[in-house]
Order: sequence, then C-alpha cells, then structure tokens
Amino acid sequence: MNNIEFKSTGNLTASATIARDEFESFIFKFLHVAAAIALPGSLLVIVIQRLADSANIASALALLVAAFSMYFLAFRSFYRFKLRGFVNVSAILARDKILAKEKCNIFLSLSPDLAKAMLHMEYAKNGFSTDQILKKIASSADIYFVLNRLGVGKDSFVQFQSDKLLLNDKLWLSALDIAIRFGHFGIDSVDLLLAIILVDKKLAASFDQFGAGPEDISNVIVWRDHINARVRENEGFLNPKRLHFSGGIGRDWAYGYANYLRRFAVDITESINRFGYNLEIVGKDDETKAIEQALAKGTNANAIVVGDPGVGKRTVVMNFINKVALGETSQSLAFRHIYEVKTEYLLSGIENQGEAAERLTGVFDEASRAGNIIIFIDNIASLLSSGEAGEINASEVLLKYLSVPNMSFVFTMDTMDYNSIIGANKTLMEKIEKVEVAEPSPQDLIQILEKSVFAVEYHDKCYVTYETIKEVIRSANKYILNLPNPEKSINLLESVCSKAVAERGETMVLPKDVENFISQRYKVPGLASDKAEKEKLLNLENKMHQSVVGQDRAISAIANAMRRSRSGVTDSAKPIGSFLLLGPTGVGKTETAKTLARIYFGDESRMIRFDMSEYQNKEDVYRLIGSSIHGENETGTLATTVLNNPFSLVLLDEIEKAHPDILNLFLQVLDEGILTSGMGQKISFANTIIIATSNAGSNFIRESVETGMPLTDIESQLLDQVQKDGIFKPEFLNRFSAAIVFHPLDMEQTKQVAVRMIAKLQQNVLKNQGVTFTVDDQALTTLAQLGYSPEMGARPMARVISEKIENLLAKKLLSGELQHGQTFNITQAEIA
Repeated sequence: MNNIEFKSTGNLTASATIARDEFESFIFKFLHVAAAIALPGSLLVIVIQRLADSANIASALALLVAAFSMYFLAFRSFYRFKLRGFVNVSAILARDKILAKEKCNIFLSLSPDLAKAMLHMEYAKNGFSTDQILKKIASSADIYFVLNRLGVGKDSFVQFQSDKLLLNDKLWLSALDIAIRFGHFGIDSVDLLLAIILVDKKLAASFDQFGAGPEDISNVIVWRDHINARVRENEGFLNPKRLHFSGGIGRDWAYGYANYLRRFAVDITESINRFGYNLEIVGKDDETKAIEQALAKGTNANAIVVGDPGVGKRTVVMNFINKVALGETSQSLAFRHIYEVKTEYLLSGIENQGEAAERLTGVFDEASRAGNIIIFIDNIASLLSSGEAGEINASEVLLKYLSVPNMSFVFTMDTMDYNSIIGANKTLMEKIEKVEVAEPSPQDLIQILEKSVFAVEYHDKCYVTYETIKEVIRSANKYILNLPNPEKSINLLESVCSKAVAERGETMVLPKDVENFISQRYKVPGLASDKAEKEKLLNLENKMHQSVVGQDRAISAIANAMRRSRSGVTDSAKPIGSFLLLGPTGVGKTETAKTLARIYFGDESRMIRFDMSEYQNKEDVYRLIGSSIHGENETGTLATTVLNNPFSLVLLDEIEKAHPDILNLFLQVLDEGILTSGMGQKISFANTIIIATSNAGSNFIRESVETGMPLTDIESQLLDQVQKDGIFKPEFLNRFSAAIVFHPLDMEQTKQVAVRMIAKLQQNVLKNQGVTFTVDDQALTTLAQLGYSPEMGARPMARVISEKIENLLAKKLLSGELQHGQTFNITQAEIA
C-alpha cells in the first residue's frame, strides 16, 4: 500500500467528480430548455423584424442564446459519445504511476458511484480491506444487476466469506487493468469486485457454489455494459446514431429516374439514414471485411455470402450495408446506395416467360447507368431456381452484368444450394467471390443471447438468469444438432421462456426449465442428475435382462456405453453408442435393440430398422442419403428419417449383405457422427444409438461353443476370420464402440425364452378374453425341448407356442369349455 494515497484531497477530488457530473447534467438540461425556447423565439423575432424593422437587439440576443446553446449541445454530444468512448485517461495514468512505484491518489481513477461508496468508508491506517468494500458496494445498482443475473441474492452475497485482504497496489492495479479492458470510465464497482475475486480464494469459492467463475462474471459485466450503452444512446439528444437524414431532394438527379428500381427493389441505405440501424452485431468482423474487399476490386466486384440456414448471412450483409451508409468503408464504397431486389415483387403477376427476365434486366440496367449502386439479392437461389415453369433464367441475365464496371452485387445463399447451383457453374464461381459465414464462437454466442434476452423478457414478462443462458447454449449444442447457431439457441430461449410462463406462471426462468422443455419437446431421456434416471442407468443390465435372455457380455458392454454418455463423462459428436452384434439368428440381437430403444428412449417405436439386404447394389447408396440430379432433389430414407427423429436407435439388420460402398458410407457416421446427404446437408447422429447385426461366422460360433472355447477367444478369432474373408474391413470394425459376439442359446436359456413368451401370451388372453391359464413344469420342459434349435435360436419357440398353446386355447374358447373368468392349467398331456 506504500504507493496508494487516500488523502482528504482525494475525497474532495472524488466529491468534485461527482458534483461535476451532476452539475454538467443540470447545465445540459437548463440550456437544452433555453435552446428549445430561444430557437422558436428567434424565428418569431425575425418575422417581426421583417414586418416592422424594430427588433434588431432582441433578435440578436435571441440568436446569440440559441447559437451558444447549440454549440454547447454539439460539444456535449461530441464529448459524451466520442471522447467518453475511450478509456478514462486518469485510469491509464494511475496504472502507469503504480507500475513506476510513484505515489498515486486512487480516488482520481474511481467512477462516481464507487467514489460515493468509498467516501463513506473509514480509512484505516493500513488501508481498506476487501470485506469493507464488499459490504459497501453490495447496494450498488451495477453489483445488484450482476448478482441477480448470476442467481446470487444480495442476502447471500453479504454473507459470503472473504480472506479480508488489503486493497494493495497489486489489487488496485488489477482493478485498473480490468476497467481499461472493459473500456470503463474509471474503476467501477464491478471492476473492483472481479479484481477481488481473482485473488480472494474464499470469495471465489462462494461464487463457485452458484456456478459463477471469473469468466462468467466478466460475461455478465459485458451484458451490463451493453445495457448502459443502449440507455446512453437513447438519452443522447444529439447522438450521431440517432440523427438520420433523408438523402436530399436531388437524390434522383444522381442516377436519373429509376422506374424498375423503385418497383422491384428497396433502397436499404436510405432506410438506414431515415430510421437508423437497430440490428446489433456480435463478431462477424472478418466476414464483413471480406465483403468489402470483394466489392473493392476493379473487376468482378461481387460477393456471395454462404452458410447454413440460420447462421446469420443476412445479418452480415446488413452490417456491411450499415458501414457503407455511415461511410466506414473504403472510399470507393462509402455512401453508395444499396438496393435490395425483392424477388417476391419481381416474380408476382408474371404472365409470360420473358416478363421476369425483362424486369430483372431493367433493374440491372438502371443500376449500371447510375454507377453508384450496389445490388443485394437475399437468397439468390430463389431466382436461379424459380419454379417448374422456368419463368426466368437468372444465371444468363446475371452473367451480363457481373463484370460491368462500377456495379457490384451481393448475394446470400445456403450452403446446400451453393454447392448444387453455383458450384456447378464455373463461370459464376469465377465472377462471384465466396464469403463463408460460420457459427459464432462460444464467447460471441453468449453475448448474442445476452442481447436477445431483453426482447424475450419484455414479450413473456419474465426474468432470465445468466446460468439459464449457458444451459440454453449447452442444450442447443447437445440436442439440436441439425440447425446452426445462433438461430437454434435463440429459438430455444424463446420457447423455454414462453413455456415456463404459460405452464407455471414463472417469472424467473431457470436452467431446470430448459431441461424440462428439451425432455418434453424432443423426448430426450431425463438428465443423469435425476435420481430416477441414475437408478435406471445403474440397473440397466437388469432391466435389459428382463427381455433378453443370456448374452451377459453384450448387455454389459451396451450398458457401460449408455452410462458414459448420460453421465457426461464423454462429450463427443459420435453416436451415443455404436455396436456390431455378431451371432446366429434367433439369439437376441434384434430383441436387444428393441429393449434398448424402449428403456433408453422411452418407446420401442424409437427404433428405426433398415434391412440392409435391400441395399446390395452400388446405386442403393442414394436411396439412403438422397441425391441432387439436374437440380431435382431426392430425399434419402436414412438421411430423412434421422433428420426427423434425431433421438432414436438405428438398427442396421444383416449389414454384411449391404454393398461395400454403403459400408464405407457409415465410416463417417461412426467416426464423426455426421452423415453428408446427397444434397450436401450435414445430418448429425450424435443423439442416436447405432446397432448393426450380422450372421457372419455363425457356424464358427456354434462349433466353437460346442468345443467349450471361451467367449473372448471366440470373439477375437471371429473378428480375424470376417476380415480375412473380406466380409468387413478393419477400418469398419474399428469404428464401433464394441463388436460383440452373441452365443447360441442352451436348453436352459431356451426354457427361459419359453417362460417369457408364455407370460406375454397370458397377459393378452387375460386382457382380451378374461381367461387365466397356467403351464406346469413338465409341459414347460416339453415346450423347451420342442423349440430348442442351436441353428435357429429362439425363433422356433414362437412357432411351438403358437401350435401347442394358442391353438389349444382357441379351441376351448370357441367350444365354450373355457369361459370368461375361468382358470385353465395346461399339462404335458394337453400338448403331447
């Protein structure tokens, strides 16, 4: 603390700072009112002067007051919105003094609010301690905002434990660095709080209990700064962002009367000048700069912004247009008019094939004659493929103008359309520079949602915490995989808030509301933190064995994969689990898949079955993934089904019968969790379980079991054998979470299958006929012997029960021997 001073002059300086701010506000309001009176008054004096030339002195005084008032308004506007946009100079000077180990009065670098708080603190000999300052700033409006958004109540905050550190040089230096990093006008309460948290372990641990680390607190501070900035903008009478101009009466003289442009396009720059630009952009600076660079070229100065639907392509273009309107681009582009061609206007009311082409040509002709116009067409694919009737061939029309000097185009297009339309036209690719728009970074995405929250809160009359925003982003990334950010996160936030308010009348939207919405909307199993879900996962083997007989190793491997996924141990884009089940027919491979779908996804219908014996030809790959031929898109069964049912179990039955090219198709799915459709769309399999079954090596399995070979040895030798025989390639086998051998059923296991089949039949007969029947042990043993088949597994048992039990029950019911409410015992004699 040797270099930090807290002199009385420091207190006076802080008081002066506060007084100056309040005095400035008073003077501004006073002169604002004076200007409002003086200007109309001066005009009135001028009118009177013209009528009776006798008010020169009064007119001069009125104009003088008005002039000084306007000068002050202009100066103050410049001061508030330009100079104050930079970091407080005193903060930088104080930082330099501390680094140079010079005496520094820290009060000179405090914000007015923090200075007010510290003026009422008693300065001890050794300086202030962290617990003192924390108690004082607890009532600060900025601290209140940060605590509430973090879900930390004020009562909890004042009870937080602290190491009671002294506010020494190092801590003040950290606070100054934080203030400078955030661009604050002096050290604010939140800057000092964050600086204390970075060194106070007890305080940091208290915030950690609420899931709030230093990075989270920084994000909420940025959130607060954004709100304060918006408030200042709205309050600023002469804020440049609120001053809009119409473009002048001579606008048409610049490029002549534009009939087609006025009918089929909108001057976006004029709209920005008139009404302002309210769209807020986070990131996207590189993409905006790329558009500017493309349009600044001498020839072929055109750009096409490409990305998935919802990634923010139009937002990037609008950001560029705003910079053009404000003159914040290169000189060749600054203040140019940007017209958006409205395709719905262009194509409406067309009576013949040439009329649309004539309209588009007219628009481009007028723009090219002007020489100061940029044409913007959103989703140009709607013009390049504008219907079956072929009303317009926009490609041919465009090519005539893409190289015209002093004329530029900006387009947007989805990735899939770009690949199939522009990618297939080499000439268009050479004349239009591609600008790809990626999803926002995690940090940018948080800020985007923070800026979107207030519109949602206003609409639904609710309050969203920062932790809820984080949960929205996490859930969107985990469960909504076939849409990009920020669209999916914003949509999820809106849906969660709407549902929470509508169902429970909740004004506080919490992370649990996100979890509940995801679980209900997408039928996702409950989170692993739920007690019932934990018990289900921990007892998954037992639950599966209620339906699947034997196959302990297979069930255990599958259950372990499920636990890893649901507990959050793994965070991979791969499928939840992928298993290759090898073994003879009728041993429980398909039943295992059905059981897992029922337990994990809640319903057996969540299993999607593909009989791979139907995909034995090379061309069949397009039946699975779809194709785009001559501009006509054909959907694929696998791609479409998983796109519409992302939470499902995909069963690939008899996969060894599929064509090798189809097996190669699944390499990407198993390794990256992504399937690229025939139209270029990427479909996520991250929320699916993939089970492939195969009868390959069945004879080898049976023979090995009969000789008593251990199952682990059978498995390793079988995998070697199927590779040597060319059935599966090593790279295919290695992509699965596990390749598991199902062994043939023995007599005892066959008897267990019979018991379960009979139990199911008993339920159906009781439900439909009101009759109860039982099967004695001798009859059960006989059924097991009749249904036992090492080659066919449990399949013959279903036929035996049908012939021996169902036929017997049907005869007795039809003859009247067995009536509603009666009980019938089936003995060995009955089925002999």
